Amino acid sequence: MNIPRGTTLTLESVQTLNESMESLSNQPKTVYTIRELITEGYEGIEKALKRHSYKVVAEKISEDLKITLSEGTLKKYVSDARKNQEEDSKPTTPATKKQKRKEKIETNAGTSEEQQPNDLINNLEKPSKVNKVDGKSPPSANGETAKRFSE
Repeated sequence: MNIPRGTTLTLESVQTLNESMESLSNQPKTVYTIRELITEGYEGIEKALKRHSYKVVAEKISEDLKITLSEGTLKKYVSDARKNQEEDSKPTTPATKKQKRKEKIETNAGTSEEQQPNDLINNLEKPSKVNKVDGKSPPSANGETAKRFSE
């Protein structure tokens, strides 16, 4: 169905779309990429890799599924699947100091201008120009010091 650009769709169209997508989401996936295939068959592939090389396993998959799968691609996809598996099985850990700092910075990003880090730095006490030992101001670059060097 080709709908010309600029055509206005109705509320009924939105409802039809939502129903259609709901129905589609309940149907099993029928088309897979090779990466998805390796991820879905990860456990069986890992078992085969305990006894056989990546090359042999890649050749077997290629032969059985009538696809081209190199040893290098299989290694990459299995490695990615392994990482995903490990991440899914990791228990949730408390935030690290680095994560906490990042969260604090992100939280402060939404604060008023007065609380921004640059303003805090600018509002720090500036050191006094009076020498604490003798109570005199240090010579300025174009004052006494300049005279001493010109003499």
